[in-house]
Amino acid sequence: MRRVIISAAAIMIVTAFGGCAYASVSGNYYIDEPFLGGQLKVVERGGRINFALYTVTKLTAQIHVGEIGGTVPLTNHVAVFPGEQGCVLKIRCAASRAIVGRGSTCHYYIGSNGNFDGIYYREKVKS
Repeated sequence: MRRVIISAAAIMIVTAFGGCAYASVSGNYYIDEPFLGGQLKVVERGGRINFALYTVTKLTAQIHVGEIGGTVPLTNHVAVFPGEQGCVLKIRCAASRAIVGRGSTCHYYIGSNGNFDGIYYREKVKS
């Protein structure tokens, strides 16, 4: 009986702190912050994801457009994309959102002042 209680508690903790609530990470995710707007499209198939990420970074009088995409393995709800010129983009599924982070060397995809980093919220599926 004690094992069942511990397992249920562990599942509740994982779900609350970043486990995926969805059977698949496929979907559309959006970010809308004061200086960053964008969309992340993800299709999961056979342990891999195909993704496309588009952003617009709005600075004082400048707008920077970013675009990156590809197909990479998905391991423990984390996908790592090794891009051009040393860029490493990490996408981590966490419940109803995707957290995107990159190294500082992704200027090839976003320009000198663009950005991909942030929390992208999953579009609710209409039933």
